[in-house]
Amino acid sequence: MKTLPVSEFKAGALGIIRKVHATGEAVLVTNHGKPLVRVEPVRSDTISGYGCMVETCEVVATEDDLVRFGSGDWETVASWDEAQRRTKRRK
Repeated sequence: MKTLPVSEFKAGALGIIRKVHATGEAVLVTNHGKPLVRVEPVRSDTISGYGCMVETCEVVATEDDLVRFGSGDWETVASWDEAQRRTKRRK
């Protein structure tokens, strides 16, 4: 990754931004040698909207746990507490 002082970035910002876009190489902008910001291209493979969270979580319950409780078990906080108590008793 290329590093530039903020003064150099300020003087040629538009050209630097265009080069980052064209090459895909990020640029780290520093102020007195300390990182200030990173300019990087927008990833084109980023999914937005519907489906953007696909495959981003992991279910840690067993299939039996998921099937065991019907939709009525989750309607209130009291039902949630009861479902947790029943699960602990079965273990």
